[in-house]
Amino acid sequence: MDKNHSFDSVARYYDLLTGIVFGKSIRRSQTCFLNNLSPTSTVLVLGGGTGWWLKEFLQQKPGCRILYVDSSSEMLTRAMKAVGDNSRITFRLGTENSIKEVYEFDAVITFFFLDLFSHEELRSVIAKIKVSLKQNAHWLVSDFTNTTWWHACMLLVMYSFFRISTGLQNKNLPDWTEVLLENDLHELDQKMFYGGFIKSALYQTIE
Repeated sequence: MDKNHSFDSVARYYDLLTGIVFGKSIRRSQTCFLNNLSPTSTVLVLGGGTGWWLKEFLQQKPGCRILYVDSSSEMLTRAMKAVGDNSRITFRLGTENSIKEVYEFDAVITFFFLDLFSHEELRSVIAKIKVSLKQNAHWLVSDFTNTTWWHACMLLVMYSFFRISTGLQNKNLPDWTEVLLENDLHELDQKMFYGGFIKSALYQTIE
C-alpha cells in the first residue's frame, strides 16, 4: 500500500459522506455475504475503515476471531469504539505488509480496499495476502466497477477527491476481478448495487 496517504482526515465524516452519496448501497454491499463465513472462522480484515458492521458480525459468529488491519489510526480508533472491549478481535495499525507472523486465515475481507492500488500493485498485494490463507479459504470483496460512462465519471470525481483529501496516488480503478482470477480465486457468488457501480463477491481459493 502507498505509505504517502492517510484516511485520518476523512475518518470523522466518512460514513456520513458515503451515506449521502450512495444511500444504503455501501452498507448492503458489505453485509450481503457475511453470513457465508463459518461461525468459527479466523478472519483477516484489511482496510476495514470505521468497522460499523463489526459488533453485529461478532454477535452472529460467536466463535469467530478477527485480525483487523487499517493504515488510518483514526479509522482504527472508530472501529475499536464500535465493538468496545472484545477479546476476539485484534486491532493493528498497518497494511498488508504488517502481517509478519505465520497466519492461516479461513477468510479475508476487503471492503473498498482493492481500489487503492494500481493494476500492477494489486497483483503483488493479492499474491501477498493469499499466502496467509488456508486452502479453500473465502475472500469477501466489496468494491467499485467501471462498466458504463457514468461509472467512469463517478470514479474520476472520487479519485480526485481522495487525492486532494488524503494524498492517494492511484488514479484509476484496477481490474480487481481479473487479478483475483489470476491468483486462482474462484467466484462463488456476486451481487451488484447502485446501478452496477458496486460489486460484492464471494471468492474461494482453489489449488
